[in-house]
Amino acid sequence: MVSEANGGGESGAMRAGGGPKTRAGSAVRSDSLPCTVRQAVLGEGLRWDDRRGELLGVDILAGSVFRGRVDEDGGLTLLREYWVPATVGAVAPVEADEGWILAAGRGFVHLSPDGALRPIVEVAPLGTRMNDGACDPQGRLWAGTLADDFRPGAGALYRLDHAGRSELMLDDLTISNGLGWSPDGSTLYLADTPTRGTSPTVGSSSRWPTTSVHPTV
Repeated sequence: MVSEANGGGESGAMRAGGGPKTRAGSAVRSDSLPCTVRQAVLGEGLRWDDRRGELLGVDILAGSVFRGRVDEDGGLTLLREYWVPATVGAVAPVEADEGWILAAGRGFVHLSPDGALRPIVEVAPLGTRMNDGACDPQGRLWAGTLADDFRPGAGALYRLDHAGRSELMLDDLTISNGLGWSPDGSTLYLADTPTRGTSPTVGSSSRWPTTSVHPTV
């Protein structure tokens, strides 16, 4: 079973602090402060690893996974960085296992603490790659894809279960991003970045009823 706590990511250095404060008709304001000078090409996918009390993150384009310790002053001490010979869209700790599951390259990969990589399953077609991912309340890892040339409709959403089986859950996306669930776990929220749309999807089959919402911020 894959386990994770809620997290987020951003391009550039990893940051910590209060979230953005928005008000209709006003600029986005934040009291966030830099917690490390480490720079990333495309840093995303921050996840808390409760097994070790560490913060996990990925640098998608650099193909790296990093572990960090949050210090008492709010700073972040980097503990180890792993390099993957592919892009890495997401990382999640695994229950009853010392390693992590990555959404990397065109599929799902297991990463051991010693840096060993074990492919689990390849899901994405040629010309696409894995992107953002998150775990549902049942501990299954969901991860989306996008095309290398960002062409519309070439992205999809896949789910990896506890037995290592994968399933295509949604297609005709462009850049699958920002997964999250409602408090009762019955609704998945998925952002398709270029369309500025959020699609609530309900149910557990491969073809759910979906509703697209285009919020104005």
